[in-house]
Amino acid sequence: MKRILVIAVVVLVGMLHCIPALCANAEAVAAKQYNVEFYDRWANLPTDTLMAWGSRYLNNNIKRDSALLCYTIVANRYYEGGQNARERKRSIEAMNNIGYLFFYTYYDYQQAYTWLQKALTLAEQHNIQHIKPHALLNLGNLMTMLNLMNDADSHERALDYYQRAWQLAVDEQEWSLAMIIATNLCNTVTEGGKSADDAALTTLKQQLTSQPIPPTTPMYNYVRHLLDMLQTMNKGDYKRGLALCDTIEQSIDVPYNPERYLVYIYSMRAVLCSHLGDDAQTLDWLNKTKQLAVRDSVRDMQVEVEKEFYEYYLEKGDLATAHRYQLSYLTKRDSLLNQGKLVKASELYFLNQLQEVNKQAEQTALYNRIWRWVVLGLVLVIAVIGALLIFLRRKNKQLEQDRRRMYLKMQETINMEKTIQKYRKSTLDDNTKDDLAVRIQQVMEQTDVICDEGFNREKLAEILGTTVTNVSQVLNERMGMNFSQLLNEYRVKEACRRFSNQEQYGNYTIEAVAASVGLKSRSTFAANFKKVTGLSPSEYLREARKKN
Repeated sequence: MKRILVIAVVVLVGMLHCIPALCANAEAVAAKQYNVEFYDRWANLPTDTLMAWGSRYLNNNIKRDSALLCYTIVANRYYEGGQNARERKRSIEAMNNIGYLFFYTYYDYQQAYTWLQKALTLAEQHNIQHIKPHALLNLGNLMTMLNLMNDADSHERALDYYQRAWQLAVDEQEWSLAMIIATNLCNTVTEGGKSADDAALTTLKQQLTSQPIPPTTPMYNYVRHLLDMLQTMNKGDYKRGLALCDTIEQSIDVPYNPERYLVYIYSMRAVLCSHLGDDAQTLDWLNKTKQLAVRDSVRDMQVEVEKEFYEYYLEKGDLATAHRYQLSYLTKRDSLLNQGKLVKASELYFLNQLQEVNKQAEQTALYNRIWRWVVLGLVLVIAVIGALLIFLRRKNKQLEQDRRRMYLKMQETINMEKTIQKYRKSTLDDNTKDDLAVRIQQVMEQTDVICDEGFNREKLAEILGTTVTNVSQVLNERMGMNFSQLLNEYRVKEACRRFSNQEQYGNYTIEAVAASVGLKSRSTFAANFKKVTGLSPSEYLREARKKN
């Protein structure tokens, strides 16, 4: 047991030596100055203010760095600890928005995936349902972009992300978001309108019509007409599909990036005209698609339309023109893929510094977690040491009591042998001893006799009509005590009865009760009382009064 205690103390001392180093590391991280402009100036602004500024700057290419900075400050607050549920939710929302910015404005797909996946993971960890469909939608868009870059695995991943996002949006009845997800699902299951999955379109349409979606929801009519057009195209009715494109175009009522939907409809018109064999109209709509994508900076569609030109001329057998568009397609695709690496020097400096801030925030969170574990470990070690000390104390006390009992038992044996030797010449037989013992108890139960101050062993022998020696022999052999012990026991028991009788003795002091049972010395009375009852007279009296 002592060995365990020594080991625990050594561990505690070792952990105490680690604390200064951990504190120094944490302080070094906290003390480091960030070089990102405005970071320190904005770091103390309220979360809601930063999120509002970020939303204002989100779709402004000139101020996109400011949006990223606002969201980064809020995202890093997640690692500071002490957040309530609302603050934590806002931090995870900021992470999703950072992923959105890296995808749509910086074209850094690796950073976009990292932040979006982090937002999704933390939203699932903290069961924040509202954020998950947004993160899944953005991840689906990212996979769609990678699919455009001929990443074969990305199509199935995009479809999985969209389907999960759709189900969550429906469960949360976020209908505006659900409509955006539905449009992306349509694009994904049709592969640009060339090989539509009719079963998937039918399932999506059934899900759409079975939900209590308000007809005034933005893009609701767009999705309905789009599904009709795609299914009509699957049936080969390309003329009706072309007519439905006009209805779909008039149904675009999304507040953000409406040009993307318009470019898509132009592209679908080109596909339908191609199915109808109208080469002039096909080329006309492809050119309109390209012009609109360039005008509104829809870069992924700029890549896609170059690919459609290439496929069109390849099908017509015009290999020279097809080769030219293939080269243009590959050039634009590689440019888009590498866009995130070809930022301006100022932006590169800004992004690198911001990444440094994020690393430092995560390191601070790591040191804080280590500190909490150290404190918890210290508490546990102290608790174990305390428990061991208590256990050892109780064990020692028990051993002391065992030794005491063994000593007393040995003393009783020795005293018994002395008593046998002392009364070896006695003429009292067992019957006489038993009779005398009964008569002694009868006398001791007479309180007026035993509480008399002059009552002693000689007085008892006189009442019994026997000798003092005979009384002592019977007390020792039959009751295992001497006369003083017997008298004190009976007097204490009588004192206890009087303490409990508050009606008659309630006004008596402890000294008065002691005197009434024949013990005028308070110290003697207290010692005998404690020995018999295990309580002091004042403790016993207090319990008696509580009971009454």
